[in-house]
Amino acid sequence: MNLHDVIQINPEQTSAAIVLEQGISNNALVAHYTPTQAAIQVFKHLAEAVLPSAKSEQRALNLYGSYGSGKSHLAVVLAQLLRDGASTKGFSKLIERLCLAGENQLADKLKEAFLPKTDKEAKPYLLVSLYASGTTSLGAKLMEGLFDALQRESELDIKAILPSTEYEVCVKRFEKMIDDNEAFSDADLSQWTLKRSHHYISTEDLLFNLKGHQPLALEVFLDWHEAVCFGQSFDISQAGGKNYIDAYLEAGKNLAEKYNYGGIVVLWDEFGNALEDLIGNTARNAGQEIMSLQQFIETVCEPDTGHTLFFGVTHVSFQEYGDRTHASEVIKESLEKISGRFNKAFKIELNAAESDGYHLLGMQKTWSEQGKQLLSQDQPAKLKLLEACKSLPLFQSLNEHLEQVFEDVYPLHPVMAVGLFNLSKLAQANRTALTFFRDNAGEILNAELNDHHLWQKELVRLPQLLHYYADNLKKESPSDWRRYEQAISNVNGDSAEEIKIRKDILSVLLLAQLLENVKASDELLACVLYDDEPNTAHSEALNQHSAYLKDAGLIWKNPVTHFWLFAGESGVDSESLIEKEIDSFSEHSYQYLLETYPDMQEDILPILGEHDLEPSACGIIRSYAVNLLTPSLLSEQLKTKGLSLSAQVFLVLADTQQEANTLKTQIQEMPSANHFFWIPVLGIQSETTIENDISFKFNDLLCRYLAINVQLKSSASSENVKKQLEAKWESNRQAIKQLLQKFYGRSGLNSAKCQIYQAGSSELLSCESWHGFKELLAVDVAATYPQEITIRAMNMNGLRNEKYTGYKKIINIVERILKFDENPSYQKDLLGFNDTSEEGSLIDGVLGANQLFIKRSGGWDIKLITETEGHLKTVLKLLHDSLLRKNRKDAYVVSELRKKLMAAPYGIPACTLPIFTAIAIRQEVKRLRWVGSDNSFSKNLTLAFKEGSKLKIRLSEFGGKQFAMLFLMGKSLGIEKDEALTNEEYATVCAAKLRKFVNTKPEGVKASNQLDFKTQKLVAFLNTVGKSAQELADFLIDILDVKKDLPSHDVSKVIAAVQALFNDFLKVEDAKLHEIKLCWDDAFPVNKDEKQTIVTRLKQIGTGQAQQLADLLVETNDAEDIEPKTVIEKMLSRSFDECSDSDIGRCTGAIEQLIEQAVLTPEPIAPPITPLPIIPPPIITPNPELEGIVNEIRYIFSASKLPKEKIINVLNQVLQHYRD
Repeated sequence: MNLHDVIQINPEQTSAAIVLEQGISNNALVAHYTPTQAAIQVFKHLAEAVLPSAKSEQRALNLYGSYGSGKSHLAVVLAQLLRDGASTKGFSKLIERLCLAGENQLADKLKEAFLPKTDKEAKPYLLVSLYASGTTSLGAKLMEGLFDALQRESELDIKAILPSTEYEVCVKRFEKMIDDNEAFSDADLSQWTLKRSHHYISTEDLLFNLKGHQPLALEVFLDWHEAVCFGQSFDISQAGGKNYIDAYLEAGKNLAEKYNYGGIVVLWDEFGNALEDLIGNTARNAGQEIMSLQQFIETVCEPDTGHTLFFGVTHVSFQEYGDRTHASEVIKESLEKISGRFNKAFKIELNAAESDGYHLLGMQKTWSEQGKQLLSQDQPAKLKLLEACKSLPLFQSLNEHLEQVFEDVYPLHPVMAVGLFNLSKLAQANRTALTFFRDNAGEILNAELNDHHLWQKELVRLPQLLHYYADNLKKESPSDWRRYEQAISNVNGDSAEEIKIRKDILSVLLLAQLLENVKASDELLACVLYDDEPNTAHSEALNQHSAYLKDAGLIWKNPVTHFWLFAGESGVDSESLIEKEIDSFSEHSYQYLLETYPDMQEDILPILGEHDLEPSACGIIRSYAVNLLTPSLLSEQLKTKGLSLSAQVFLVLADTQQEANTLKTQIQEMPSANHFFWIPVLGIQSETTIENDISFKFNDLLCRYLAINVQLKSSASSENVKKQLEAKWESNRQAIKQLLQKFYGRSGLNSAKCQIYQAGSSELLSCESWHGFKELLAVDVAATYPQEITIRAMNMNGLRNEKYTGYKKIINIVERILKFDENPSYQKDLLGFNDTSEEGSLIDGVLGANQLFIKRSGGWDIKLITETEGHLKTVLKLLHDSLLRKNRKDAYVVSELRKKLMAAPYGIPACTLPIFTAIAIRQEVKRLRWVGSDNSFSKNLTLAFKEGSKLKIRLSEFGGKQFAMLFLMGKSLGIEKDEALTNEEYATVCAAKLRKFVNTKPEGVKASNQLDFKTQKLVAFLNTVGKSAQELADFLIDILDVKKDLPSHDVSKVIAAVQALFNDFLKVEDAKLHEIKLCWDDAFPVNKDEKQTIVTRLKQIGTGQAQQLADLLVETNDAEDIEPKTVIEKMLSRSFDECSDSDIGRCTGAIEQLIEQAVLTPEPIAPPITPLPIIPPPIITPNPELEGIVNEIRYIFSASKLPKEKIINVLNQVLQHYRD
């Protein structure tokens, strides 16, 4: 018996795709339909959508899915369901499948809702089937489809159903015009210049198509009407013509009332194509058409009876077409709106059996009666093959469909069917599947059956795919094909059958390399070649043939994936390449290798580093670190890494058992701490792994890891060699991980090959995995912080998370806490921040979580420390007392609180401490002063808790002597004490007044070296930033040497000393003015004539200062008429307050020199006879730089008080020096 006795191949070519227009009349498509989960959801929805109570959007559906997903097939099923009911022969099989899928209730509901047409209670739907676009508008397409659907149903009277549509009134108008003017009858349309008249030859042709409801005919008629009526357009609505929306609404109503129909169903296949055409056609108004479609859905889908169901079948959802077509934002918004009028889009996806298209193969053949008889008998070969296929990943998704697949693909071996569909890279998969049987029917059907049993030697197996598609495969991957041919040429054997099997193995390896999801495992080879699982009596020969090919250097097995692959180029030994590189690593220990190659360490030991534990009962996340530890470096590596870590875990690199035992003793002698040690009990050197009969220790594996890495990075290695190296690298990597599991993992704990100890304890920790250890660790860490407080603000509750430490928004929160009582807008439960703001969230997670806000009669308030309880009260009191402690000698470094509160027993994240501190001190913040910083208090307080901060604070408290000193200073400055001021506030005011007194003195006075040294020290002290009032008081007591006289022993002495300071400023200030006055009085001319002469000669000198001096003399009649400060400001162009001692000297020197020069200049002698023109003296251009030097020299001589003769002598010596 041959195969042609069992099955027949359909000789006709079948389309790979289902076309809705053709499929609605094919009942077999319903019978062959396997419902997917997506389809079941659509059926359930449809059963509700046809009910009178359904909403309009329930009756408009978008079915979308990729090519081949089965959406058109589903649409065909829906069309036939709505048109013919659920009781046809095809639907009976579909109903059975639904029941098998556990959807009995849905099956019953469909049968009840969709009765057969012959049933008097049946309410079928008129099927309007549309495809893609090819029309002038969406409305025209819908109108055309409705008319065609009515024409197809002979029992329906179109005139009784359709109203007078735009087509009818246009036909009526056309016929009236022809009756009125015979010239229009069968006239040649070319005589009128119309846009698209070339589509129709004559008016008779146009009228015929207009009666056939052709959209183009309607447009051409309207153009023609306007042309022959001298520009007058035809108003369709005025003539009583209904548009497509009204036509559907009235037609649905008439169908329901006159023919007992449920309504109309519009199935628009490739609706996405229509949308793309609409958006891409600039001649069409896309926005208007989409809005019109929206109105259509809202209107015709609404009625309880006679409604319209609309199914738009697309490849993607409506909104995605806007992006695909690069539509404008207006169009995108319109698509989003129309999508909202539809029920949620249904994505159609096929189940595993359908998605691979196996059912398409089943449709290409039929079983003969003899074949059906054989099919009904027991088939042990089929059962054995079925079990073998179930073990393959290829078929695991098919589940209960696998047996159906066997029947669909027969006489193909199931794996051959997979290979056939995987050829989608070379040709369209469905087309390949659909033509395979037909193209190869002769060869396939001539195969003989073995003892009238199916699924044996007659099967077309995977290696035969090369026979059928060799040319395509050669073209697809010529290099793989060449390697395959080279391998085939080297195959030998004792028999032809032996050679064939070996070549078939190589064929499968090639196909596995080319096809998706096909991997050449032992399971696949056994299934493909022996219809069995590996290592059975029947498939035992496979191992011998694989070993032969491996020994011949033709194939190799990946040690990690266990898949067979072609070997690389002949003569290339990947192992020798590895050995060549190992020498450069083998001389080093594993400790050195792990430390020197961090990439390897990170790959094989990803557990290293810092990790977070689960939040504590109070919400705080604490962390631990995992590090390597070399026993010989124990003390050095055991150092705690800061306060942010709550525990440390060490993976001990103990080389031997002795070293491990020694370390255990050391651990027991350590102080108790959260330090944990994972110890390989027998030492790392005790474990080995075997690969290819070679034993490797841990160090060997690390060397191989690095050596293979070097080769992989080498550009010299070919692609095939690299594949082998990658496989060896992964295998080696897995071997390392297995050893590490024994040293520091679950397998080691379970086999007692590794143990865990805690510092200070001899007790072995009992756990079976890292997860269990982490639970123990969490318990110990929680016990470390018994006085923790609640923090639940994200990113602020991590002990090692410093993101918000010093953060600007924390400064803002602190500012509002400190000024809570002053600003009513802050007096809310979130300090005035919006509840959606980041600050609001942080406040809620810190202050809110600790219930620090309280509602009083006047509104929200912040609790006082005395109103808090438990650990929170302890922490707030600690903060308060630390900062406000009295009698502290030195200022307090605030970061000390950070150290104390991050550590046990508190474990509070540093970023929250400024907030809690602000709560603790807000009532007494005025008593605190920052040292050496002029930032705002809130900013300093926030920054003080940053790691490494040196900011200091001190309590603004005064001793008796300090009070007395500042009170007497204030009295000397004339400050009266207001009764409302406390002593502390009055002392602060006095200190501020002294600062102001000194700081407002002229810079020249403050910088003068004529000031007493005590006064100079006071000026320097007050120029130092951040000095407190207390420090000022102590400083004054020290420099005035009045410590013994305070607070009340000798008050008069203290007042005298203070007054001496003040007088020192006045003395220096007055001395400068006196010096200027003496100089000016001495220089002022005796009489008016002398004054006029001096002024004239000063102007002749022409320097800037000479001109200024001349102006001063002109403006005054007497020396007393001008203030010394004015003289300074005129001569030096700067205020007196800015002048130093040297500036005053330069001014007096300049005045004396200029007056002397003006007095000594002789008057010009007039000629006796002929008066000559007066030649003015040469104008000396002033040189500010030289003038400044000259003034400095004059000042030096003036200050020296030397007689004139000696000054001249000095100048001559200087001149002689420069002449030499």
